[in-house]
Amino acid sequence: MKDINAFRKFGLNVEEGVSFCAEDPDFYEEMLSDFADAAPREAEALNTALSENDLAAYAITVHALKSSSKMIGARDLSEKARELEQAAKSKDADAVKAAHGAFIAELETLAENIRGELRLQKEDLYGETV
Repeated sequence: MKDINAFRKFGLNVEEGVSFCAEDPDFYEEMLSDFADAAPREAEALNTALSENDLAAYAITVHALKSSSKMIGARDLSEKARELEQAAKSKDADAVKAAHGAFIAELETLAENIRGELRLQKEDLYGETV
């Protein structure tokens, strides 16, 4: 069995994440992988929505990230997504623009860290480079 507790070093509340996954650590690992795989597409969608000043699309995408972040136990990221969602729904473009860059950086860093840890654990489990 892989060590899901290793994901704590990235600020994840593993217990909370596992609880959202029917107390199934393997399902939690799948959720982590799905989150990390989707993050680049979600970041691009947010960047596009912001560049087009489409706050409605921005709110929809960041809402999904709020939920998926919460599901993996990324409380801080989920809270930042909630704040961005509220700003976008309120049509506060200045607030969205002010917080957007830091949010995207945190999202991308977390996703890369998760991908890296999953790779390491797979290498340890199978004794090969993946």
